[in-house]
Amino acid sequence: MSPIRALILSATILAAPAAAQTQCEAFGALTEAAQGSAADMQSATEMAEILAGAAPDICERARIHAAPDELICTWPFILGDTAAPALLDHLSTAIIYCVPDAVRVPPDMAVNHPDFYKLHQFEMTGAAVAVSLKDKGALGQTFVRLRLSARD
Repeated sequence: MSPIRALILSATILAAPAAAQTQCEAFGALTEAAQGSAADMQSATEMAEILAGAAPDICERARIHAAPDELICTWPFILGDTAAPALLDHLSTAIIYCVPDAVRVPPDMAVNHPDFYKLHQFEMTGAAVAVSLKDKGALGQTFVRLRLSARD
C-alpha cells in the first residue's frame, strides 16, 4: 500500500470513529468465528460486509488436516476493477487500526499461477490474518480474500 493511500484510508477511518468502532467490532466477531465460537456462517458474512463495506460472495469455514480451522471470505470483481486493490488496502488498514498488536509478516509467494498476486499477512494475539488479491485472467476475475486462522 502506498504511504499516501494508507494515510487517506487511515484518515477516513479516524474521521468516522463510530464507523471505525463498528468495523473493529465486526473484525472481532470474525476472529471469534475463526476460533469456532460462531457456528452461523450467515453472521460471519454479515460481519465481513460491515468490515469491508461490501458483501462478500461467500464466507466459509475451511478445515485443513492437522491445522487450525480457517474462516475465508471472498469478494469477486471483474478483472482489473480498481475497487479490488482499494478493498485490499481498506481491509489491511482496518486490521492495523483495530488490532494494535498486529504485526505484518513477509508474504509467502507460493501461489497457484495467478496473473497477479498481492498478499498482506498479519500475526496477532489469538489469530493470523491474511488479505490477498489475485487476478485470474482465464476467469476474467479478480478475487480479494480475507483469511482468519485461530491460534493458541
